[in-house]
Amino acid sequence: MSQKTFINIIYSLSLLFIMRFTIYPTAGGEVKPNIIPFAEIMYILLHYPFQSIIINILGNIALFVPLGFTLPLRFPIRNTTRQVVLMGMVFSLTVECIQTMLPGRMPDIDDIMLNTFGAFLGYQLYTYMRKQVGG
Repeated sequence: MSQKTFINIIYSLSLLFIMRFTIYPTAGGEVKPNIIPFAEIMYILLHYPFQSIIINILGNIALFVPLGFTLPLRFPIRNTTRQVVLMGMVFSLTVECIQTMLPGRMPDIDDIMLNTFGAFLGYQLYTYMRKQVGG
């Protein structure tokens, strides 16, 4: 298997991973989108048990770390922090827009912020590892 094929597979898996946890419809009633930054994060921190905090907040960050790591591998010309973060944000925004059409899914500005931060962390991991292997 060529290096390019391997990178394409890893990149595709990172996208499928995100879609599995964000696009899959869930059973539920009517939900309202959150357009107020930090509102849902603060509500979760104040009213939910620690496990819910981990799942929601850290889960949203972790979900996009693989994307931030694989974007510069898949698109080497887009290999800057700004470009990777912007692409992560646009992909997260796209996911949140799709969620407006899915039952039980709630679009949330906080998710976009957390996902974008996850893409940033993934890119930082990529740059750290690239330096470690001398690339």
